[in-house]
Amino acid sequence: MSTHGIIACSTETGWCGRYYHWNGTPDVLGRELWKLYHGFFQENLLKMLGVLIDEHPAGWGDFADADWTLKPGFNEAPEESQRPRCLCHGDRSEEEWKIAQDTPNDASYVFVLLGEKGGIPPMMVIYSRELLLFADSREEGFYSRWYDIPKWYEIARISLSGEEPDWEVFERLILKKELRRTWGKIGRATQMHDTAELSYLREREMELKVHLQAEES
Repeated sequence: MSTHGIIACSTETGWCGRYYHWNGTPDVLGRELWKLYHGFFQENLLKMLGVLIDEHPAGWGDFADADWTLKPGFNEAPEESQRPRCLCHGDRSEEEWKIAQDTPNDASYVFVLLGEKGGIPPMMVIYSRELLLFADSREEGFYSRWYDIPKWYEIARISLSGEEPDWEVFERLILKKELRRTWGKIGRATQMHDTAELSYLREREMELKVHLQAEES
């Protein structure tokens, strides 16, 4: 199962952006956005946002390691594998999907690109989604792990003018931060005797530990 992300710009009320389907994680999509800013877009953030957000309103399938000298579009042919794959050109013509911080969606991370306005230095702010129980169908044995209205918290603020992060170390730091947050929630759920929430959080704790162990091996 892919990890979905959102590429966004800042607005007066928060942020707004486009969907990114495949490997929308900090160590993959975060790295790719860094490379695009310093490479293809030559540190022109407004141009980069224009292409990633304004020109492709349905969002993206994948553009990791893509060849940006090729026109973006969706095509499954092997010879087209290096083309940036958007969801609104080529073999896909999906409708516009504008995602704000309160828009229902299934993304795990948001990458807000901001700067070049108001004297703000260019930076990338990464948010992670709160993963808490929100279900009314427990009799069917199904537990929703999303809020209807997403809740986000900031996990990183990266200067695009500084040195490139060590993305592998960066990913481990994020996992450790999320693990610490999960431990805090386990403590609260234990005090509240919320067995359903506690069961989910223990499962989430195990997932994070397995992922962290894989990153450190």
